[in-house]
Amino acid sequence: MMIVLALLLLAVAVLLTVSAVVGSDSVAVEVLNLDFNTTTLGVFLAGLGTGLIVLVGVAVLVVGMRQTRARRREIEYLRQKVAEQNTAAGQSRSDEATDGPADQDESDPNPPSRRSADLP
Repeated sequence: MMIVLALLLLAVAVLLTVSAVVGSDSVAVEVLNLDFNTTTLGVFLAGLGTGLIVLVGVAVLVVGMRQTRARRREIEYLRQKVAEQNTAAGQSRSDEATDGPADQDESDPNPPSRRSADLP
């Protein structure tokens, strides 16, 4: 079904292109209060140029979205790796804590040996 629709649209595009190229009627175009006298080919080429600009803009948008998505996936992957390393390090610390002194709090970023009050 989609192939038939695509072929139909291509046929219409070819017919419009041929009629624009063959037609030599003069057309008056007003853009931003400026009047232009051109042919149907000129109007067709202006539309073609506008369409190409839109196509390039959409392509740049898609590339940017892909790069952003890839960057987010990489950041998520790296965060998972860091969390895994922290978990592994925490387990090794808990193994060491059973061998070491029991009064030291692991969540304390400044252990007693590094507190400023204990320094001379």
